[in-house]
Amino acid sequence: METFGSIIDKLCILERRIKELKSKDEPYYFLYEQQGWLIKSLGEVLEQSYKNERPFVFKKNKIYDKGTELEEDISFLEAISKLSECNNKLWELEDVRRDKSVSDEGRLEAADQVSMYNKLRNDSMDRIDQNIERAARVSHPNIFIESREKENGNI
Repeated sequence: METFGSIIDKLCILERRIKELKSKDEPYYFLYEQQGWLIKSLGEVLEQSYKNERPFVFKKNKIYDKGTELEEDISFLEAISKLSECNNKLWELEDVRRDKSVSDEGRLEAADQVSMYNKLRNDSMDRIDQNIERAARVSHPNIFIESREKENGNI
């Protein structure tokens, strides 16, 4: 299920695709339509979360390399910046990994780094969602009280 962080992730990737297509003088305008739909989805996800129709954060059971961690207390904007940075690095690594002119050793090293940057990318999405949830808990604590009461069968 989409979260605010996962939609921001798609927007970061879309920005990179636009940049790549522009640099190659290929058509890219259609990507702005996708961008518009994704931005609309951001509003819908927030609205549904604030109406207590869906959680702000979904638990994940992804297993990645240990030792590659994004700090817990990263801010909302830092998490978005880190997500964009990871997506750009992943794009570059995937280019290296696919490039047959690069040595097998170089391509293998790029493939190994993809795993690490995917972990940081997923952590960044999680931190975005956690920051939004924390802000909502402070600004609208009643959402979380109602949610607890629903879970306990009191509503």
